[in-house]
Amino acid sequence: TDMDSWLVAYDILPAGLPNGTTIPIRIDIDSVLLSGGQTAGSTFQIRFGEEDNFPSPSDGLAFDDIKVSDCRLSLPFSDDFFTQKDCWVIEDANNDGYKWEITSTGACDQSEYGLIYEGSTNPSISMNDWLFTPGFYLLGGFTYEVSFSVGDLGFTEKMEVYLSQDNMSSEALSNGTLLFKDEGINDGACYKSAIEFTPSATGTYFIGFHGYSDANTHHKLYIDDFNIKDAPGLSASILEDNTNNTCDQYIVNGVAGNVWHNIYNGNNLIASINPNGQTLGEVYVDMRDGGNVETYNINNQNAKTIPRYFNFDADNTFASDVSVKLYFLQDELDEYNNTAPVTNDGIGDLQINHYDGTSENCDFSDNSDNGTIINNSNISSGVSGMTNIFMQFDVPSFSELLIHQHVSTSTALDYNILVEAKKDFNLITFVAYNEDNIDKYILEKKVNSSNWKKIEEKTSQNKDYYEYEFIDNELDNSTLYRVEIIDLEGRISKTKIVEVRRNDFSFKLNDLFPNPTNGKLMYKILVDENEPLEISIKDVLSKELYSDKITPGANYLINSLDLSELKEGLYFVTFKQGNKRIIKKILKQ
Repeated sequence: TDMDSWLVAYDILPAGLPNGTTIPIRIDIDSVLLSGGQTAGSTFQIRFGEEDNFPSPSDGLAFDDIKVSDCRLSLPFSDDFFTQKDCWVIEDANNDGYKWEITSTGACDQSEYGLIYEGSTNPSISMNDWLFTPGFYLLGGFTYEVSFSVGDLGFTEKMEVYLSQDNMSSEALSNGTLLFKDEGINDGACYKSAIEFTPSATGTYFIGFHGYSDANTHHKLYIDDFNIKDAPGLSASILEDNTNNTCDQYIVNGVAGNVWHNIYNGNNLIASINPNGQTLGEVYVDMRDGGNVETYNINNQNAKTIPRYFNFDADNTFASDVSVKLYFLQDELDEYNNTAPVTNDGIGDLQINHYDGTSENCDFSDNSDNGTIINNSNISSGVSGMTNIFMQFDVPSFSELLIHQHVSTSTALDYNILVEAKKDFNLITFVAYNEDNIDKYILEKKVNSSNWKKIEEKTSQNKDYYEYEFIDNELDNSTLYRVEIIDLEGRISKTKIVEVRRNDFSFKLNDLFPNPTNGKLMYKILVDENEPLEISIKDVLSKELYSDKITPGANYLINSLDLSELKEGLYFVTFKQGNKRIIKKILKQ
């Protein structure tokens, strides 16, 4: 038969290739183009041919039986390389015949299996070899963690790791995201790296390991203990109350890119570093828990504190700020609030200051006395997991830190704050007087038991009288607002808290979790208590697999859906009440 009846995919080769040239060809075949489709484990016949001038086929046809593998895997996934696995792709980019392969001895665990690149000692051939993982279906906006061990035999090796939506080096380099980079792997041993990343869009992603050691130096480079999973919600360790002023010290290798590199104490996550696109190389961290809650003089006021001493240094000088997250247990915050005077602060109510004083230790440098190097440096906060809270900030350099109450020594300000519920938004009007020493105003909101969240920022107009208007388009039945006032010295004060209640807004999905799910799916939704709520689940072909209609009986529902009978895949959940509809995408694993 002619080739047209077989053709489902093709690749165009570059012109003028010398006879005998070997080049890689990538052809993706969509299973829907194959008669009846194919399932993992089955086989079908594939024919390879070439065409000199379309549509006349040339000779040299070849036939083979191809086994179908399901190369899009679910999380969590780990591989210790005891056997060669399906779906891992090895690319010998420099075509020198040396490439990644399984080794049974000499890997990171010494007695166990791993991947090894044992390269040429030819002084003119540099390493240029890739290893790609199977594909993983990841959701945009969700955070994941990839970890692995890397090691050497005492020679200087170079390796970088990319997140890519294609398992080819050209695509990884041009469109991928750099997760890891270390050009000084030469300790003669293995170390482990853990990196958090957040895909911007939902799709299939690959992790690409690229070795590029210099010629005549890439003797042996190891990869082992690969793991990818949802970002951990681990409880951060409370470091010992080191009365003898000792410190916990950590070394993190390959810190590069625009991703979070996690630091662990055992299995406990204690800090994360994001170099914001810079290559820091090896990073050194010293940390000491300051012990019990104490009172310090901050900005000429006494303030309760959670002391946490943290020192940071890197092999490479960094020209712009590095972002850091420090993790704390909810127990630490509870201890803070239970120490008189009671403040009932949340993590979002706390402030960070640089601190130097009598507790100087841990080899921290003496930058200044009670300085404020990182005061008000893009400080935010959040929750990771059920009991793990963190504070995030950007810093050029720092040592000892104090986590403490917001304090201010500025003169009491005259102000008035008013909130109005408009048709499609809440209007917050803030009236300020005597602004000579004011830098800016920040509107914050709080819904239910959430942390305070920044909505908008306004620069001071330096007037004797001025009205500032803020607009909030994200509506809820009840919302608390306050304005944070920051003076020119960085000192902070806050307005009173005002509440707005809306009777015209009664349909909002507050939460749908866990997503991805193994079966049970929880939802929290604001509804009209007197109108039926319709819930349905459809697959990607719009086939309805589940439907239900309930009468809420209350404005706020917390309930669950059982998806255990559904196959793994992508589904759409619809919540409908009257002419209002909410559709959410979920992944069943």
